[in-house]
Formats: sequence, C-alpha cells, structure tokens
Amino acid sequence: MLTKSMISDGLLQYYNWQTDYCLFTNTDSMDDFLENELPDDYEVIERDRNQCIVDMDGDKYEITAYGDGDFSHHVASIYKLS
Repeated sequence: MLTKSMISDGLLQYYNWQTDYCLFTNTDSMDDFLENELPDDYEVIERDRNQCIVDMDGDKYEITAYGDGDFSHHVASIYKLS
C-alpha cells in the first residue's frame, strides 16, 4: 500500500501491485487501486474509467491505472499537477 509521504515526496511516478484475483479491465485496475492501494485520506475530484484526479491534503495528482502483462499484475502512474 502507498503512503502519503511516498506520493507527496514526488519521487514515485509508477507504483506496481499484484492481486490474488484477476482484474480484467483497466477500469477494474483503477477500482482496485483506489480501494486497496491508495491511502484513505483522499478525494476523487474527477474520474474517467482508468484515469482520475485526486486531492490529498490540497495537492492534486493525476493517476492512471492499467494492467502489467497479465490479469493479476498492475501499474499506476502518479503525477503531481501544478
């Protein structure tokens, strides 16, 4: 699971995770990322399938989640918005 400091330090651009169950679409990957990998203290401002913008303590981040070669490995790209 990600921590706020991992995200706010700005060093993390890609986050990889694995599930014990299959996620068949990129939207499923985003659902799982938001529910299980992102720290609880966030607000989704905008979302379109596997892309979203979240607010964490006043900072906004663009996140895109997708599969990484099979149905149980996933990647999220995380970029701080200016």
